[in-house]
Amino acid sequence: MSREAAAAIVDKLTVGSKVVIAADAELRGTITIGNGCVLHPRASIVALGGPVHLGADCIVEENVRIVNRRSEALMIGESNLFEVGCFIEAAEIGSHNTFEPRCSVASSVRIGSYTSVGATCVLSASPVFPDDAAAILAEAEHGDEGEEVQADAPREERLPDHSVIFGTGAQPQRRLWSGEGVQQQAALHAKHLEYLRQNIPQQHKLRMIT
Repeated sequence: MSREAAAAIVDKLTVGSKVVIAADAELRGTITIGNGCVLHPRASIVALGGPVHLGADCIVEENVRIVNRRSEALMIGESNLFEVGCFIEAAEIGSHNTFEPRCSVASSVRIGSYTSVGATCVLSASPVFPDDAAAILAEAEHGDEGEEVQADAPREERLPDHSVIFGTGAQPQRRLWSGEGVQQQAALHAKHLEYLRQNIPQQHKLRMIT
């Protein structure tokens, strides 16, 4: 980020109750952090465009970067886990998702809920969706006269709930899971939060919230 861009950002931080934020976490722009969230040292949330709304009970680990360059707000649901070193520029994020270490999500992707993005996966919108590929080709070949077909128009993708993204690199594989084990996952997340709320203040300086 250039010094000029950083100077142009107006910082406005709104924080809920029982929030733990390490002193060296970077929070720039208009940001709302919901009740019970934990931000580790060197975590970064930057609202370059629209605001960022982080839902309740989210965990943002070390060297995570959450960036909103879009003009609209980045809405993030509750009980999400952002693991070490992931880079998130998603258009929208639901609840109860896990972003494993060093994964990356592009701003053209909207994440549902109960989704897991595997370690080092680079997730961007699919250029053609399987269920509408035929329609796209038919439109390009038989479009109305005088109507320009924009084959290279930017696309967004909305991942369905219970998506699993796995593999490595820029072409990860995808599947859906049944949702079995959701209650156990929620209980583990709650225990993780409780542990962090007790231990981070003992080992790191915290940001003073006024």
